Amino acid sequence: RDPNAAETVADEDALIDDEAGMIIWAGELKLIPARERDLKQGLIKAYATIWDQCSTTVRSKLEQLPTYNTLNANKCPVKLLEQIRNIVCGREAHRHPIYT
Repeated sequence: RDPNAAETVADEDALIDDEAGMIIWAGELKLIPARERDLKQGLIKAYATIWDQCSTTVRSKLEQLPTYNTLNANKCPVKLLEQIRNIVCGREAHRHPIYT
């Protein structure tokens, strides 16, 4: 037997594995925009759900925040919850964040 033949077969197998990996990677790459869109929609829905659950008093205090326009434009539920926590805990007047 020719030892070079075994290397050629091994190289072909590696090439096939690389091609399969590239096909899988290309398929996953095509899914990224849809996943990003779904994530953004989910974040907006979460923001809206949290906002709807707020009392009118909390909504009013949120709307009075200097960063409210940015908060509302970004529709980030995490930032909204942070601000709600600050209001509920009586920290909305503080200029510096309180680390817990």
